[in-house]
Amino acid sequence: MQGSRPLFVVVDTTAFRADMRLGSAAWQQTLALSGRGVLQLHIPTVVIRETVRHYERETDRAAREIRKGFGPLRRLGVDIDSKYQEEIEKKAAWATDEYEPWIRAKLGAAGANIIPLPKIAHSDLLDWDLRGRKPFNVNGKGYRDALIWASIVELCAALTALDTLIIVTDNSDDFCGADKTTIAQELVEDLPTGVLVLRYPNLKSMLIEHAWPTEAGPTPTLAPDSPFMELLKEAVASACDHLIGNEVEDPYSPDEFRRGLDFDFGDSPLPRGLETITVESVDPDFDALDWEVYDTLDDGTLLAKVYIDAAVILDGFMHHADYYASEDDVEVHDPDWNEHYAWVYVERNVRLTFNTVIDGDLTSISEVEFDSASALLPHTEGGDGPDATSPS
Repeated sequence: MQGSRPLFVVVDTTAFRADMRLGSAAWQQTLALSGRGVLQLHIPTVVIRETVRHYERETDRAAREIRKGFGPLRRLGVDIDSKYQEEIEKKAAWATDEYEPWIRAKLGAAGANIIPLPKIAHSDLLDWDLRGRKPFNVNGKGYRDALIWASIVELCAALTALDTLIIVTDNSDDFCGADKTTIAQELVEDLPTGVLVLRYPNLKSMLIEHAWPTEAGPTPTLAPDSPFMELLKEAVASACDHLIGNEVEDPYSPDEFRRGLDFDFGDSPLPRGLETITVESVDPDFDALDWEVYDTLDDGTLLAKVYIDAAVILDGFMHHADYYASEDDVEVHDPDWNEHYAWVYVERNVRLTFNTVIDGDLTSISEVEFDSASALLPHTEGGDGPDATSPS
């Protein structure tokens, strides 16, 4: 960060599509930081309108999926009253109508600024398009992205070298340079000289990279069999189950922001050549469950890290040449999965970390989101608390 001025944070549509109700720990913390004045949160009008459209489409798709299920039930002789279909259509329509006022109010309550549509001339947009200038591509696609960028340029006109602009977007094709990581230089040149421009693919990665001030109270000390700890065990068990089938990031990828779950295996790295790595199973050790509150919101909601040790099995595929060179490092499901690849797996003991959103009265947990996994040090397996793992 440059100086002590609040950071300018602009959020693109991709961050909303991942969580259109803004209920994740990352969104909750971002809104809290905005409300406290730690950062200035800015959302282009184009992003709001795109998000509303995505919400309408997703709501309609979900309602149609439910309605489609009535047909097979009726064919099986299950009498479905038409009032249920009408109720679904009514509630879906109501949710769609209410979404835009709701999201504007939610953002406004946190002090977020909705950036108006830019004043850029149509002739300038046409020039960007015909030159294939980012965020347009060579095929002319990118009108809305161009409006988003023009909104950012107008917003930042008064910034100086003392300011930091953070852009949260997973649209690396249109906003980033050849490295797919940083904002394209031709776009940065539209901004005032000296402004530090940072780009993150999502809010989670932004929050990890900076030391944000929080207002956390002490973590309550509870008996392992207390109602809340039993509730937490159930939530974590479900979250572990949801990891199965998800892809793990390639530890040897040169990309700064890698796709997949964040697993750090420390001194027990995965063998080279292992491709399409996915979580095959997770066996959590609930005797090693721990939690730590890292922020408390104005309404008493707790944001907490939850830690649990687990034995995980990861499967993937290795080209036969890599497999024969690493037979001592992997177990095999099928050495001849096809003509070129073996289907293999590895076992590791890790500490899983989840971000959670918890009611202040400890009666409900609204979100449990995977954060990361780190290798357990051999002498600390089964230890207590976050210090039992290697630093991450």
